[in-house]
Amino acid sequence: MPRVKASEITIGEARWLTKAQAMAWVNVKTEEVWNNLWKPYLNLYGNGGKVGVYDKRQIDRLMEQRIEIKAQF
Repeated sequence: MPRVKASEITIGEARWLTKAQAMAWVNVKTEEVWNNLWKPYLNLYGNGGKVGVYDKRQIDRLMEQRIEIKAQF
């Protein structure tokens, strides 16, 4: 019986994102911008104590709020 390799999950399909994935998702290039504009507003969840992950839904909600605020000005 042939084995089928599971397809990898893309960032758009993932529920939880590492810091690098989260920075790529919101198109942030530097740590300074991430630490000042995004990190204070997001919850960091433990992943077995090794690497923290961010909830992509929370990131999406924050992006939507920022778009709405920007549209008001």
